[in-house]
Amino acid sequence: MSDTMELEEPIKGNITKKPEPGAPDYRKAWIANVNKYNDKVKPHPFCHGIQMDTHHLISEKALEKCDKALQESLVDKGYNMNSLENLVGIPATFRGACHLGTQVHRSDHKFKKNQFDEILNYDYHETIKDLVTEKKQDINECYGTTATEESERYIHKEIMDKVSQKALRRISSFALPLTSIHTNFQRPQDPQDPQDPQDPYIGCGEGEKVGEVKGGKNCCANKGNHNGEIDTRPGSDFTLDSAINFPQEWDLTRRI
Repeated sequence: MSDTMELEEPIKGNITKKPEPGAPDYRKAWIANVNKYNDKVKPHPFCHGIQMDTHHLISEKALEKCDKALQESLVDKGYNMNSLENLVGIPATFRGACHLGTQVHRSDHKFKKNQFDEILNYDYHETIKDLVTEKKQDINECYGTTATEESERYIHKEIMDKVSQKALRRISSFALPLTSIHTNFQRPQDPQDPQDPQDPYIGCGEGEKVGEVKGGKNCCANKGNHNGEIDTRPGSDFTLDSAINFPQEWDLTRRI
């Protein structure tokens, strides 16, 4: 019997969407967690008629923009971008986003200008790269890990998950756009105030493509209530079995 203790091998991270060997696909892992949440905590819109995409808050393209040394450090310290802590469900259709009052998940999150020429040459991934790069020193100085659970890794709980949460707060407040029409889905803070910039509520704008609603000329005829409608995605043959049956609000939350 050996008198020496065998040291555990450090666990490497993953900064691509491709799952690590033996790990589930991030979309499947997210769906499993959402179903569990819906069954044991409270209803989730994904389970009640609203199509949702699984969004990486810290994106693969953002990490590709980081310098090579920072990329290597993230991997060496055990950061996994497919962790549930970096994932959030966001409506994939104008109808779903309109109903919930959240941004819609569409395209590559880049645009030359928004519909009112207020934001020019915007790139979500560039913004996230900057947020990650701000933590470069912390990332380089933290220890590697032998923890199999991402939630127990220092790189996650003390650094990168906080960056994910910061990105989510900005998405939820409409300060970090995902599309050029992101403010269409921002509900009035005070529906009784005619001076509120989001009054009246544009929402889906009676369309399903950016070109159809750009300029905010049309407002949702249902005032954001799409209960009873089938949530369809343009260009897709996939159809849900049930209509939307969910309250007209939702707080975007990591892991679900």
